[in-house]
Parts: sequence; C-alpha cells; structure tokens
Amino acid sequence: MPHFGHFVPFPAYKHGLLDEILNQDEPVLVGKWLKKELSPNAVSLLVGLMTLILTPIWDQTYKQVVWPHLSRQFDKLRECWWKKGASTDFMQMARLPSGDAVQIIFVPARQHEEQAFSRDVLDDGLQLANEAAIRQMDEGKVTSRIRLLFNERIGRWKVISIEFMDGSVLHIV
Repeated sequence: MPHFGHFVPFPAYKHGLLDEILNQDEPVLVGKWLKKELSPNAVSLLVGLMTLILTPIWDQTYKQVVWPHLSRQFDKLRECWWKKGASTDFMQMARLPSGDAVQIIFVPARQHEEQAFSRDVLDDGLQLANEAAIRQMDEGKVTSRIRLLFNERIGRWKVISIEFMDGSVLHIV
C-alpha cells in the first residue's frame, strides 16, 4: 500500500513530473488533478495515506514513522517548487480518539514551501491541528477537516478554518 498520493495539476504532468514522482523506491499513488481555478499558479496536492491517531503520543508516531517517508516526498517536490514554479498543498488524514476521521490540510505561502514543510514547522502545525481537534471534540463537536495556512512573516502555521460533520464551518481570522 502506498504511503502517499501525489495529485499533479495540468500542465505539470505533461512535463515528466509524474515520471519523476513514480521513479522512487517506495510505492506512491500518482494521479492527475484537473483543477479549475482563476489563478495561473500550479498547485499539486500531496496526500498522506498513513492515518495518524490524534492522541497524546501522536507526535512520537509521526516523527518515527511518517516523517521519514514524508521528507523523501518533499525532497522529490523541491524541483517542482524551484524549477517548475508549482506549489504543493499537503493533506494528512488523522483519526480522533473517538474513531472519527479528520483531514488536516496544510496550505503553504507560495514560494515558501521549503520553510513551511520543514520538520519543526510542520510538527508545530500538526500540534495546532491536534489541539484544535481535541478542543472541538471536548465541546461535543465532530471535526471533519482542519485547514491551516502558513504565515511566512512569523514562520508558523495558523488554523484558518474548522469544518464539522454537520456541514458547518468555523472560520478563524
């Protein structure tokens, strides 16, 4: 079973990026991302297919099991960021102690992917998402998606929205 899925936007998959991503030691699910947008910026989506369990020990599992695989994916994506002018959003699936699944979506500041996806900064972002999900669970709300945005001026992730199973969204300014 692959650990990660890469969804590559048009026209990046026409320039050999799919072949580059597929040409690695570990199995990776790769697909085309036909995304309609007004912006000319190309954004690929990296999806962590290993599910984290959001508990007090989640960070140990993340650092020992997930990060080594994830860092190899970011190594592959550096060329995409620098040479091809594309960016990458990262989605990590997680599971709450209640058993409910939650998507954690990281949207980096464009041209700041290297800083946003460094280990310590990404660790802090996952900690923020963990705290937000547990806080909502303690309030009796079931979280389905947490979206974080990287602020390059302060060098940190910020939770910008929390979506709930009932369809409601909490926007955080």
